[in-house]
Amino acid sequence: MNNFSFNNLYISGLATAVPNDIDKIMDYAKYYSEGELAKFCESTGISQRYVGHRKKIIASDLCVVSANKLFEELEFDRNQIDGLVYMSQTFDYEAPATANVIQMRLGLDSCGAVYDVTYGCAAFPFGLQIAGSFINGGCRNVLILIGDSVTSANISDKDNFLFGDAGSAMIVSKSEKQVCPINIRLETLGNKFQALMYPFGKNRHKISDMINDVGVENTNKLLRRYMSGTDVFTFSLIDATKATKKFYSDFMCSSDDFDFLAIHQANKMIVENVTKKIKFPKEKVWITLDRYANTNGASIPLSICDYFEKNPNCGEQRVLTLGFGVGLSIGVAALVIDSKCVLPIIKSDEVYNDGLDYNKLLNY
Repeated sequence: MNNFSFNNLYISGLATAVPNDIDKIMDYAKYYSEGELAKFCESTGISQRYVGHRKKIIASDLCVVSANKLFEELEFDRNQIDGLVYMSQTFDYEAPATANVIQMRLGLDSCGAVYDVTYGCAAFPFGLQIAGSFINGGCRNVLILIGDSVTSANISDKDNFLFGDAGSAMIVSKSEKQVCPINIRLETLGNKFQALMYPFGKNRHKISDMINDVGVENTNKLLRRYMSGTDVFTFSLIDATKATKKFYSDFMCSSDDFDFLAIHQANKMIVENVTKKIKFPKEKVWITLDRYANTNGASIPLSICDYFEKNPNCGEQRVLTLGFGVGLSIGVAALVIDSKCVLPIIKSDEVYNDGLDYNKLLNY
């Protein structure tokens, strides 16, 4: 099943946080040949990003800040949350689930339906579908947290400047009356999973085996993202646009029916080409890539929050969202969001101290 439609739920709150630590890309120009980084900024559309690695801020910290801000600013009773899903590629621990720790940090003692879901750039539309399923199963308010923290101190590879850190919180609530439907199309192309992946370090290729086979130094080199640029570009331009056109057809809509597009901020070339192919007017495509870089799954909620921050008190807006990436996965979702439910982007310094100590654990 690819298409889903929910006419009994709505977004009652949305917030996004980034680390309070900005990186200007051209500050690193001295480490590269003349003009190399300027060319990178021009081709990717990225001039700055927000990073958590210097302050040890990670995705779950940003999601917790976003959720707490929602509860505070919207005067939303956190005890009314009865479902929590944390969607990320960067979890706190091998075990337990990060969602369990977040439940504790947010004080959601009565919330038992708590899950981690491994998802990347299409997390927002997939998260909406999960929330809708929860609500149709009996929940009243579901908290969807989406975030990734992938930045590091490594500046030897300029491709690392593509990414920024962010975390979002979205409250999806049951409506007592029929509302404008949230329409969603999801597609998964598992046969293309090798085009974009972090292949090493888990059970299929364990770190202990890798150390024995290639040594510690080479193991560290292998623990990184692998991407076939050609395959990912083709996937974005062909598969993501096909899915969007199928969405238009199945739900009988077009770009004219929306106030703006919140598209995954992959890079300048992909965004420009995909939006052209789905015939979305350039003036209605909301861009955050230049200021926040590619924030993976959080890029769609970040873009929505940025739109409403720049257009306050604009009332209800019809939004089309399009996410595509690791999996390979595609999600298209159409929804109406009220500006009063969306908070400006938060700059955060908050870090959670879990009290764990390396030395104590070495003697365990």
